Amino acid sequence: MLLGVLEAGVGVYLLRHDLLELGVFIALVGLAFIVKGVLEVVGAFDQQHTGGEKTLMVIIGLLAVLAGIVVLAHPVSGGLVFVWVLGIYGIIAGAVGVAQAIRARDL
Repeated sequence: MLLGVLEAGVGVYLLRHDLLELGVFIALVGLAFIVKGVLEVVGAFDQQHTGGEKTLMVIIGLLAVLAGIVVLAHPVSGGLVFVWVLGIYGIIAGAVGVAQAIRARDL
């Protein structure tokens, strides 16, 4: 929930400051990765998760922290990678959405 509030705040800030430089936006994305990663690692130690789930959550959390550090250290490269990842995500999410719609229609 904390990450959602942070992301919503960043969204409102970006909408209100349309002349904001791309570098600041990329820095905010890097910080969001770090916050998400830390929350994921902390959340892994919740007693509701099994050993395998905890391991995956810790790995994903550490990768998110690492991605955030890389984005902050190399904002230009991080911005380019961000655009590529966003595009690939859109293609995959769109294909999955179409497949789910077809599957739901067949039920």
